[in-house]
Amino acid sequence: MKIAVIGAGTVGSSLVQVLLDQEQVSTLIVLDRKGNALDEIKQMNQEHPSFSKLRTFKVGMEKYSAVVTLVKGLDVMISALPYTLNFELARIAVNNGCHFMDLGGSDQVFDRQLSLHDKAREKGLYVLPNCGLAPGLLNIIAYHGYKRFDDVSSICIYSGGLPLNPVPPLFHHLSFSAHGFLSEHLPPVLAVQDGKPTHVEPLSGVESISFENRPELGELEAFYTGGHISTLAKTLQGSVENLSYKTIRHKGNHTIMQALLKLGLADKKIIDVASSMTYRDLMIRKLQEVLPETLPDIVLAKVVIEGTIKKKPSKKTIELVYEYDPKDEHSAIMTCTAVPTALIAIITKEKQMISEPGVRAPELAIPAEPFLQRIQEHGIQINETVS
Repeated sequence: MKIAVIGAGTVGSSLVQVLLDQEQVSTLIVLDRKGNALDEIKQMNQEHPSFSKLRTFKVGMEKYSAVVTLVKGLDVMISALPYTLNFELARIAVNNGCHFMDLGGSDQVFDRQLSLHDKAREKGLYVLPNCGLAPGLLNIIAYHGYKRFDDVSSICIYSGGLPLNPVPPLFHHLSFSAHGFLSEHLPPVLAVQDGKPTHVEPLSGVESISFENRPELGELEAFYTGGHISTLAKTLQGSVENLSYKTIRHKGNHTIMQALLKLGLADKKIIDVASSMTYRDLMIRKLQEVLPETLPDIVLAKVVIEGTIKKKPSKKTIELVYEYDPKDEHSAIMTCTAVPTALIAIITKEKQMISEPGVRAPELAIPAEPFLQRIQEHGIQINETVS
C-alpha cells in the first residue's frame, strides 16, 4: 500500500508516525514546501524499524505539475494542509486514480468536493472528507449509536483537547494553529434544531460537563463552536430533532473568549493601513505569543443520544478518553486526529467499505464496529452506558 501525506506540520508529522506502524504500508511519501519540517520528520523517525518506507519531497502546491507527478501510482492521498486546499488536492487524487482523505474544516469545501462524485465513482475511488476526530471519529460514533435506536430525539456531541495543567488567562493551549483556534469561535456554527439544519451563535449554549471515567478533572464547561458536525447534519436531516456539537474547555475559558470577541478583536477591520493589519490578525498574533503549545494534554469526548429502544425511552452515553503518552512525541489531540485518518485510509484500500465509491461522508462509508475496535487497540478508550 502506497500512501502520500501532503503537509508536514503537526498533523502530518503525527500521521507519518501512525502510518509507519502499519504493516500494510509499503511506501510513505511526504510532501511539504518547508524543508525544515521534512527534516524534523526524518529525524524523529530515523530509528523506526520501517524508516526505509519513508520518502520526503520539498514541494509546495504552487508547483502543481510536480505534485501531480509525485503522487502518480499511489493508492491513497491524505491532506494535512489547510482546508482551503482540500478541493484541489481531492481533484488531483481522483485524476490520478488515488483514494483521498482530509481532515475537513469547511462545509463549503465539502460541497465543492461533491462535484467530483461521478468521476470518483466511475473510477472506483473514495473521496472521504472529515476523517479526523471532530469531524470524523465522533461522527462515526454518533451515527453508529443512532442506528441502534428505533427513534432518536437528540444527539449532543462534546469534545476537546485540554491541557492537563491549564494556566490563565485562557486556561487553554494551541492544539492546532491560532487561526484555526479562533475560527472555531466565529460564525457560522451548524446544528440541527426541530429536524432542520440551522445556525446557532458561537459561544452560546454554555453548560457544565463532567466525565464519569475522569472524575478528578471536576466540572468543565462546554459551548457551541463551529466546523465539527459537518456532513452529519445532512446525514441525519429529518431523522433527528436536535443535533449539536460543543467544545469542552476548562472553567473560565468561555468568559474570557466571549469578552475578547465582544470587544471586536476578531473583526477584519484594518487598524494599520501601512501593513493592512486587522484586529483579527493582531489577535491571532497575540494568541500565538500567549497560548502555550503545551504538553501533557488529554482528549475528552462525549456523545449523548436520546430516543427510544424497543419502545422504551433510552439514553446512551459514549465517553472517549485519551491521555498524552510520554513515550509519544505528539500530543494526545494529534494522536486522536491522526489515528482515525490513518485507519480510514487502510480500511479504504482494503475495500472494507459499506458504501459505493464516490464522495462520501465517513459515517456512511466506514464499517463502524471493526473501525472502533481498531481505534481502541491504539489506546483510545471508548466506554458506553445505556439508561
